[in-house]
Formats: sequence, structure tokens, C-alpha cells
Amino acid sequence: YNRQLERQLRLQGEEIAILDDSIAQATTVDRQILPLMLRMVDALEQFVALDIPFLPRERAERLQFVLEAIDRVDVTVAEKFRQVLEAYLIELEFGRTIEAYTGTVDVGGQKLEVDFLRVGRIGLYYQTLDGTQSARWDVASKSWVNLPASDRNPVREAIRVARKLTAPNLLTLPLPTAGDAS
Repeated sequence: YNRQLERQLRLQGEEIAILDDSIAQATTVDRQILPLMLRMVDALEQFVALDIPFLPRERAERLQFVLEAIDRVDVTVAEKFRQVLEAYLIELEFGRTIEAYTGTVDVGGQKLEVDFLRVGRIGLYYQTLDGTQSARWDVASKSWVNLPASDRNPVREAIRVARKLTAPNLLTLPLPTAGDAS
């Protein structure tokens, strides 16, 4: 009986050593994953800052939510990492979708209520609610460039497509070219 107990104690001691080793490794992973998550969020913040300026408040709030989750002690490391990855996936999805939403834009010190149109990451447009003014975001100058009257209907139609008010169709929107200075 004593030999059996000694053997069980020895095996339990080995299991305890294995568990202690696992705990030490998990602690090391936890210490390494936190800086990785912070670098990932920092990189995403920089990406958003350099990207076309669509849904700025929503995107900033998402990043703030992720940072707050990272700081919380009641959130597991796995959940923190999941939230970081989800923020990346949402940003990734923006590059493959078309979206229209209403908002305000400051044009020459005047706030205008407009319909915005985002076409992936290649085009950001707005059109005033009365349809009399349209513009596209120019990445090079980081400013809005007014579009000629001939481009208003294509922008209006693209907004309708994005809102699923009309069937998807080929969009003929003005895009900047490599040689564009404006």
C-alpha cells in the first residue's frame, strides 16, 4: 500500500511540475501577446488616420473600445485578441464594399448635410441632399474636389445602388489617376 502511495505521490509531483511549466509558458505568452496587440492597434490607428476619411467617429470609437478592452482586467487575453482581430476584419471589409450614408461635411467653413458614398477604399464622394453639388475626396491633397455637373447623376445612381434602391449596375464614377495633381 505504501509503495502505491509513493508511486502516486511521485506521479502527482511530475504532473505538478508539468503544470507549473505550462503556467510559466502561459504567463510568457500573456506577456508577449499584450505588446503585440498594442502594436496591432497602433498600426490600425495609423492606417485609419492615413485612409480616406469615411465614418471617422465610428472607426475611432471602435479603436477606443478595443483599447479599453485591452486595459480591462476582467477581459481574458483571448477575448482581447479576438476584439483586435475583429477590428482588423471590419477594416478589411471596408475595402470590398460600397456604402452610402448621410452626414455633414465642412466646405469652406460651411457645414453641409450630404449623402456620402464610399466605394471600397478607392473612392469617397459626397452629394448635397438637393443634388446640386458633388465632390470626391482627393487623397493627394487630402481635400474635397468639386465634380462637374456631368458627374452628379453617376454619383446619385451609385448612392442609390449602395442603398439597394436600384439593382447593381456598372458604376461610372470619376476616379483620380496616377497623373492627377488634384
